[in-house]
Amino acid sequence: VVGPTGAGKSTLGNALLGEERLATGTVRAQDGKGRHTTVRRELIPLPGGGVLIDTPGLRGISLHDAADGLEQVFAEIEELAAYCRFGDCAHDTEPGCAVQAAIQAGELPERRLRSYRKLQRENAWAAARTDARLRDERVNRQKVITSHLRATYRFRDQQP
Repeated sequence: VVGPTGAGKSTLGNALLGEERLATGTVRAQDGKGRHTTVRRELIPLPGGGVLIDTPGLRGISLHDAADGLEQVFAEIEELAAYCRFGDCAHDTEPGCAVQAAIQAGELPERRLRSYRKLQRENAWAAARTDARLRDERVNRQKVITSHLRATYRFRDQQP
């Protein structure tokens, strides 16, 4: 079982086992979150067959080289994007965007597009952490933005 600290992995394990075999902690009253209890991996045979691996909580799970997976999971968005007027459509305010048309028609939930964009950003960030060229591009883009902001502030401060 994999998940963040305090998510209830050991509690779920105990439910599957039918007994209180795995240590669990109490839930904090102020925010309703669990506490870190499991300190090592444990392989436990389940009564109905199979095994359960209870693991300590993770601080975070991130994507790694997930472009193909995103295309499969969000196949309907990829399919709609093929009908956009522009090949580099960002599916935001461009005219002739098939994705936005599907959202307006109620055929695609807007939340689905937001999830797709968020995972694309996470994947790009993860790729930039391991790829020197992508990391340099990100740093240079940030430098350009910072430079423009400083110029804007200088210009604003010079105005009477």
